[in-house]
Amino acid sequence: MSTPSCLVVEDEPGIGWAMRRLLEQAGARVIVAVNGASALEHLGKESVSAIFLDLKLPDADGFELAEEINRMAPATPIAIISAYFYPNDPKVRQMLERGIARRFIAKPFRHQDLLCTVRELLAPDMPWKAGHGLKSTTSRIVRANPGKRRQDSLTGAR
Repeated sequence: MSTPSCLVVEDEPGIGWAMRRLLEQAGARVIVAVNGASALEHLGKESVSAIFLDLKLPDADGFELAEEINRMAPATPIAIISAYFYPNDPKVRQMLERGIARRFIAKPFRHQDLLCTVRELLAPDMPWKAGHGLKSTTSRIVRANPGKRRQDSLTGAR
């Protein structure tokens, strides 16, 4: 079984570093792109197992970038991440309902939120490392699941 790879598209160096570290500790190979152009360039050269995409980037609208990535790699799951948009934002809901993104994670996120999301996006392909500390959580994650939508406990919506 090959090691899954994750592309993290994040312009904030500290968050990109933390995401890389958490995902590597869980057993994934991680590539960090600091803008939309470098993300598209990487995807043009190599496929990845999952993508974590910040919606606010210096050179691209994250929603448009998610659609472009989905056209390039329709089978690759995308998790969108943002401190600016919220789970009930109409644009976020639309991305999830249309299947462009499979998950939304609100910043600041807990380590468990990221690890739970990667496990859900990559399972059963992920060769989980012992001690990764994964627990089931839905605290700040919104899943794209028509018919059984669950929203984070912060909004109280279901």
